[in-house]
Amino acid sequence: MNHSASRNRSRKRRSRRKNNTPLLMGVGVVVVLAIIIAIVLHFKGSSGTSDIEDTTTEAVDRSRVQHNAVIDLNSIINSSSGIEDDNRINVKGMNAEEITEAVKAKYKWELALINKDARVGDVVQPQVDINQTTEAATLGDPENPDAEAAGSTEETEPSDITVSDRIELKDMIAECIPALVDEIFEEDNKSATVSTVESTEEEETKSKKKSKDKETESDSETEPPADEVVYTFTLGDLDDEIAKAAKYASDMWYVEPLGGSIGSYDSTNDKFIMENSRDGFKPDRDKLASDIKAAIASKDYSAEIAVTGSSISAESSDNISGQYKTLASFTTKTTSNAVRNKNIALACAKLNGTIVRPGEEFSFNKTVGQRTKEAGFGEAAAYNNGEVVQEVGGGVCQVSTTLYNAVLQAGLKITGRQSHTFKPSYVTPGMDATVSWGGPDFRFANLPNKPEYSYKSSYAIGIRASYSNQTVTVSVYGRPILKDGYTFSLSSTQTKTIEKVRKAITPDSGKTPTNGSEGSAWETRLVIKKDGELVSNNVDHNALYSGHIEYYYEQDPNESSVAETESSSGESTGESASESPDGPGSGTNNSGVIGPSVPSGQNNETTAETQAPTTADSSNVSDAPGNGNGGGVISSDGPGSLGGHSDSDGPGD
Repeated sequence: MNHSASRNRSRKRRSRRKNNTPLLMGVGVVVVLAIIIAIVLHFKGSSGTSDIEDTTTEAVDRSRVQHNAVIDLNSIINSSSGIEDDNRINVKGMNAEEITEAVKAKYKWELALINKDARVGDVVQPQVDINQTTEAATLGDPENPDAEAAGSTEETEPSDITVSDRIELKDMIAECIPALVDEIFEEDNKSATVSTVESTEEEETKSKKKSKDKETESDSETEPPADEVVYTFTLGDLDDEIAKAAKYASDMWYVEPLGGSIGSYDSTNDKFIMENSRDGFKPDRDKLASDIKAAIASKDYSAEIAVTGSSISAESSDNISGQYKTLASFTTKTTSNAVRNKNIALACAKLNGTIVRPGEEFSFNKTVGQRTKEAGFGEAAAYNNGEVVQEVGGGVCQVSTTLYNAVLQAGLKITGRQSHTFKPSYVTPGMDATVSWGGPDFRFANLPNKPEYSYKSSYAIGIRASYSNQTVTVSVYGRPILKDGYTFSLSSTQTKTIEKVRKAITPDSGKTPTNGSEGSAWETRLVIKKDGELVSNNVDHNALYSGHIEYYYEQDPNESSVAETESSSGESTGESASESPDGPGSGTNNSGVIGPSVPSGQNNETTAETQAPTTADSSNVSDAPGNGNGGGVISSDGPGSLGGHSDSDGPGD
């Protein structure tokens, strides 16, 4: 019994010891929490509440410079007092506009170019860079005929220059101020990303030094650093701007020698008139650029830089007039459509007698002008979203194409041309040049296309253009450009056939089944010969032409076949298919019928010069095949002219 009682007491003692453990743990937790609270209260008491208030301080106005920023202008401006600090500007607290005005107040920009002998009031055109490349883009994408036309962006015309005797150069210092302002505010933006509450280590250090005055404490924390940040103003690379200024002055003050070139055109007698003798003047563009750069480097922004150059001696009119001749001529055949031919004749009349000075760039759109009824142009058949409509100006592209070939054969530099969307019939594909008002333009410069095969001297050239009896002829008149024995011509070869697009229609769709046609890709080479022997045959450009969509009935096989439709159309027009032209300027007469289809997104207007819907009435479709010669090109597998392009003037070109 005693042992049993002893064991029971022992168990009770052990039991009590086990139950004390949770109690001790609870006491420990309370102690730890008490310590944490004490630590928190300690730091809170030592730092106060101002740190929390600082985090909610009102946002700083970043539209004005916050840091101690100083702009040093000594690298670009001479100090009038000889004290460099005079050209240092502290811009802290300023906005961008105020900084700009503060910098501008430190200098006076009056840099100018002068020419006391300038022919004030004359109007000249900019000279073309001889290294400028030819634009040979193609409208439309034969790989995707329904896609929006490529290369149909609006062209810009050469800008005329009215001659003055002084050119004020733009303020190149002011041009550099925005970059500096951006740099200064970027520094502010970096500072804005830093919290107003310092790191714990910095807070502990600062807290020992803080005053009990909360306002003073807050001010001391937000006060910007005393050290200033200095920004040295530099002009950077001004070579491009200086080169532009020198070129503009050179273009303005270039004077062509007279007596060595044709000067005007006598429309009454249809002849070019030689000008009276007068020496010319060629400004030294490189010297101008060098003088501008030197003035800026010496900080002389009020300098007046006089143009220098060389005199160009005029030659005797008697000696020169005999050297003028027809350099090249090109001819194409038109249709028998009266309205279209009227438009072509009018474009030729506006083009005839045009004189292009050495280095000047010719623009077809600028010379012929906008094709409107007020200007005398009539409506000719054209495609608009796949439908035959009457549009003003149909036919003028045949004139630009004829001019293109004459100019190229003369050896002049082509600066802008585009192919049509659809394959033309009046010239070999790849040798065409489409135009439209506000769109593609044909341009060339009175500069040699290939200097290595051309004479160094450059003289004015004249253009003759005429229409008669369904024939367009354009000639270039002037002194020889190509050296003796050299000839230039174009040669085009088809390199690819693009599969035609097929679309199903229903009887109630309003469309008529058509065979459609394939598109094609062409490679055009510039053929250079010397005394008949081949010198060069390099690729000049490539052209892509869209095919026409084939519309077919997906259901109801009892509907009339395409062949029956074509037969019906042929009876109404009285025409039959013929082959495409044999070559450039051949003017082979062609006619045929096609379906009223056109890729979408191509200025909404496409020539119907070589095209007509299978059900077209010849009395209403003035420019479509079946109304005369030169109307179309027929594919081997059925109707489908590959002529035309998008032309907002009224295609038919």
